[in-house]
Amino acid sequence: MSSGHDDSTCSSVDERADTSGRGRAGLNRRRFLQTTAALTAAAGGSGAGIASPGKAAAAAAQESIEEVIVALGADTRVMDPDLDQGLNDMYRLIFNTPLSVDDEGLPVADLAESWEFADDTTLRLMLRQDAVWQDGEPLTADDFVFTWERMNDPERESTNVQGFSPWLADVIAIDDYTVEMRTSVPYAPALVELDGFWIAPRHFIEEVGDEAFGLKPLGSGPYQVVEWQKDQFLSLEAASTWWGEPQPFPRVRFVIIPDTFTRAAALLAGDAHVVSEPPVAMVPQIEGSGTAYVTQAPDWRIQFIQFPHQDSRRENTPEIDNKLVRQALNYALDREAIATAVGQGNFDVVPGPWFGSSWAYPANAAELGYRYDPERARELLAEAGYADGFTFYFGTSNGFSLMDNELMQACVPYFQDIGLQVEFTSLEWAAFDPARDENQFSAYYLGLSGSTDPHGSPNQYMTSQGRTRGFYDTDPELEEVIWQGATIVDFEERQTYYQEVIFPMMIDVAPWIFLWTPSSIMAVDNRIEYQQGPQPYVEVMKMTAAG
Repeated sequence: MSSGHDDSTCSSVDERADTSGRGRAGLNRRRFLQTTAALTAAAGGSGAGIASPGKAAAAAAQESIEEVIVALGADTRVMDPDLDQGLNDMYRLIFNTPLSVDDEGLPVADLAESWEFADDTTLRLMLRQDAVWQDGEPLTADDFVFTWERMNDPERESTNVQGFSPWLADVIAIDDYTVEMRTSVPYAPALVELDGFWIAPRHFIEEVGDEAFGLKPLGSGPYQVVEWQKDQFLSLEAASTWWGEPQPFPRVRFVIIPDTFTRAAALLAGDAHVVSEPPVAMVPQIEGSGTAYVTQAPDWRIQFIQFPHQDSRRENTPEIDNKLVRQALNYALDREAIATAVGQGNFDVVPGPWFGSSWAYPANAAELGYRYDPERARELLAEAGYADGFTFYFGTSNGFSLMDNELMQACVPYFQDIGLQVEFTSLEWAAFDPARDENQFSAYYLGLSGSTDPHGSPNQYMTSQGRTRGFYDTDPELEEVIWQGATIVDFEERQTYYQEVIFPMMIDVAPWIFLWTPSSIMAVDNRIEYQQGPQPYVEVMKMTAAG
């Protein structure tokens, strides 16, 4: 595991970035961005250090794929979606939810084949009766009740319950195949958010216990777990009990390869069939290999720099609580320049906390949002009492999301330019996530699998009722406004509220450094047909064998 910068670019980039914050005299952001782009392009153009397809790959091209190998940058912490919601790539093959979300962002049937609102606070789900667990036991309304009870068990410290407890009051089994989900208030995003309500098997967990379930779970999805070695691999096989569309492959194997270039090399060497988030600079090499191609699409993720609550960040960093400081940091970055020079056109800058096409943005959102204005940033820091700057403990994952390390390295000189002393840390996800738990940062880069409803991301990371480690309790008025927006069920009234009340307040409070939405990029073996959609993960069930 890496404990610092990406070694492939570190020697040149660090010299310019001067992450200690002591080298402002020699700082040149333009040269930094040009050099970063050139280094990345050189890595892709020459293919230095990247394995090319060998004899094994050529021979394999004549064979059908019995086990598709998917290379990801990080693993889940535990194979229990109630405790870690990190990897839909895996979970969607093992588990099910009441409803799913299609590529248009609309709710569609999953375990519930139909649904209706009996009143403003009662959602009735009619379950499909052919769904079974992977041991053949029927999946019933009682499993829905158990899932809710399990989420609310204080001894388990569920992380998923935080997304539901603020609005979901109770889950009731009317009969074996009818469930009522009763909300504490009228809640507009309910149908979309049930896409994350992973149903757990009562009979199995009561027999083996939570710990055993988290190591080798029993699901109701198309594939069942054969073996999981954390941070190494997950082996799945097609479940004979599956009740949905046929599985495209007999077996699926996820392998964890944190480094993006190494992931791409595995594809070119024939050691993987699908690679998530390959280096952008290697796309021409992959496309020209004759054995693989790249598929990509703008997705629903929103990426930003998180200002954690004071209980979830580094000690003695009170400056983050000052709104003027947060505004200054938003003015400090030239997002367009970074997205163009480093992101190479794979990132769309957004003015706020939603993906670019969200209906929550007003028509003049770009004008209301932050522009690149370092002079204004310095003025705000001085007004806040930090004319001489402060030490900014800034972190990012390395290889978890598309170009995370490179993009955040490019931000460092901008922060230095307004007077901050930047302590920059880049870690592979297996080390970065615990570092967040240990409160090592003032702020850090984060990318969400964004909800198609604009309540999702702000609720998760800006309110006390959302996920842990977010920007919560820092501005109670913002939290109140966010939740008011979720209770408006009339669409036109709700849209007006988001555009005229919530968005302007977001800009003023500056709970994040607003950045961009990325494209999902996947590299795929020619023997597989696959088109990446807006869901920011690998969807094995949408693949077919080529030919």
